[in-house]
Amino acid sequence: MNLHTNLDLTKILTSKKNASDRFWEIEKRIKSDKKDTGVVADVRRSQMYDNLTALIIENAITIDDLQGFSEETIEIVKRWARITD
Repeated sequence: MNLHTNLDLTKILTSKKNASDRFWEIEKRIKSDKKDTGVVADVRRSQMYDNLTALIIENAITIDDLQGFSEETIEIVKRWARITD
């Protein structure tokens, strides 16, 4: 992934949009960037919890960034990332 792509994704992640809107915008961006050999991601809906958990663990996003997702989704990601309140 190149610096330009990283900056674009950072801009999306730090925008004031709803967390779920940011997630789907990133998913759309990743799908369009898949032809770039430097971008590898599995963005199937069935991988959403895995992807969100990985973003949390990599400090790309925080639990607070998940506002807009269902409470169930937030709790699953917290459990998978081993985050306690």
